[in-house]
Amino acid sequence: MPKHVFPRGPAWPAPNPTPVVLGLLIAASALGTVGLSMNLTPELTTAGKLVVAAAMFAGRVGPLVLASALLERENRGQLP
Repeated sequence: MPKHVFPRGPAWPAPNPTPVVLGLLIAASALGTVGLSMNLTPELTTAGKLVVAAAMFAGRVGPLVLASALLERENRGQLP
């Protein structure tokens, strides 16, 4: 009977995650409004922080509500 579920350690997080993996983690965390960052957010540029803030807003509002608002704006003034 094994003592540990992960005898060599868990597969995630990776020992040295690449910047791409960290970026994906931050993007998924922002869309899901989870709050994980692995302390990379302070190192982002202003544009990167704005992208993360927009993703957090989109995740909070909800993808379906955001999509319907954008479609409503495009169809404004057209008769059905």
